[in-house]
Amino acid sequence: MELRQLEYFITIVQEGSITSAAKKLHMTQPPLSRQIKNLEEDLGEVLFYRKNNKMYLTEFGKFFLLKSKEIVSLSKNIKKEIKEFNEQNIGSILIGVTPTSIPLIFNNELKSFLKDNPKIVFDIYEGDTTFIYNLLNKGIINIGIVRSPFQKDNVNTIIKNPENMCVAMIDYFNWNKEKDCSIGDLDGKKIIIYHRYQKDLENSFFKNNIRPEIVCVCNSSSTTLRLAELGMGIAILPKSAIKQSNEHIVYKEILDDSLTSSTMAIWIKNNYLSKAEKLFLDFFTNL
Repeated sequence: MELRQLEYFITIVQEGSITSAAKKLHMTQPPLSRQIKNLEEDLGEVLFYRKNNKMYLTEFGKFFLLKSKEIVSLSKNIKKEIKEFNEQNIGSILIGVTPTSIPLIFNNELKSFLKDNPKIVFDIYEGDTTFIYNLLNKGIINIGIVRSPFQKDNVNTIIKNPENMCVAMIDYFNWNKEKDCSIGDLDGKKIIIYHRYQKDLENSFFKNNIRPEIVCVCNSSSTTLRLAELGMGIAILPKSAIKQSNEHIVYKEILDDSLTSSTMAIWIKNNYLSKAEKLFLDFFTNL
């Protein structure tokens, strides 16, 4: 199995046919078909099936497409890093961020960082903490910006100061004019939970003997906030995540030391970091 075969395979999927892929790759159709046949023989699996003169991925083909993209991306990153190392360039920043970490990173301080380092190039992925950690382990990114709770033995960490969790809601749900609240104030209220903090919140509800009405558990912090904006209920998120909301949202800090979250930079121990990535970690430390 060769890297170019994976690139051919990805191109065929993107173009929808061998004929179109061959044109894009500036080659004739028979050699391309032969390369895919050789790839299938090496794998011992069928990648495509035909129906009504169209090509479709088999179940194995769908799985192998994800792996092929990871391998090709990793290969490109390695080549880029070798080039930067040999030429002693400042390099690229291969980074993944969770949505709730974005307000801390993409701010006015970053403008100054970019002004001081105009040649730095970013390659940014966005997803939840598990997704970011998996990208780190596969070598697709070199730095992850995630939120606590998070603990893995194979990573280095820089942990920022913890921030309080907050409730966010439209004015209809606002029970008083105070700027903070206790966890007990949520008893009986309609709550929207981001799954990342579901276990911690449920433990806190149980410990404080309260029973809010959980109307939705979301897989995305932005969806959690959006549903609060639409009036479904009261969202619970880290304070900085609330900054992404519109001006009509009311928020209160929850005064509970067990309900806090910290933004963290993580990278694999003993992993190579470009000069740019080291500079970025210094920037993150000083935020």
